[in-house]
Amino acid sequence: MSETYLMPLTVPQRLLILVMMRMARNDNEDFLTEQLLPRSRKDLRPRDFSMSARNIIATDQVFFQTATDFPTVAPMVKSAVDRAVAYGKRHPEIGDVIADQAALPDPTPDFEVGLVMSYRQRKRLAFFCFYHIFRSLQVLDLADLGRLVPGIILLDKLIPQNRHFKRQTLLFDDIDLATLAPIVLGVSENYSGYTGILTQMLDGVQSKNTELWGLLNDLVNSTHGDLN
Repeated sequence: MSETYLMPLTVPQRLLILVMMRMARNDNEDFLTEQLLPRSRKDLRPRDFSMSARNIIATDQVFFQTATDFPTVAPMVKSAVDRAVAYGKRHPEIGDVIADQAALPDPTPDFEVGLVMSYRQRKRLAFFCFYHIFRSLQVLDLADLGRLVPGIILLDKLIPQNRHFKRQTLLFDDIDLATLAPIVLGVSENYSGYTGILTQMLDGVQSKNTELWGLLNDLVNSTHGDLN
């Protein structure tokens, strides 16, 4: 029996594998979908997978290539890439392939805006974000799947890492904010308490990117009216 290795994967990491494999027309797409999609759309916890050396290498290469093509993915996949590199130091079959792998890119955003959110707000937004990605996976053409990458990155930032019910400040770049705004508006149709996040978002963007501020302001006002 061949040796297996334990690889913890978060839900965003698993979604990223599915998207990239579907774009590559991978023969194992149906199997991957069954294995990697959460059993419930409300289950956003990481999960441990027993993987062969071949699959550890494949996972590492998917993440590394995606981070090269979309540098903002790098922080999201770092934990899995680090785990693969650590295995490569101890297991020649893995190390022979990825020993000379370069460091992940270290992108610097043009600007970031800090949004103060509670645990419950983040969790509701994460559920809504995941549901949108899940539905889009079912209907988007291969050529359009790359549009899901910003949403997957955003989902990684939204999922609470632990049960701290205190309000916390999260940093979002301009792509995150453009992706987050319609999600906040969608959730706020059913739950109160999101006006403050929209106000923070508009105030934070106004002095840094007037074009994005105008687009977000028009979107918010078309749904909520003047927040002031």
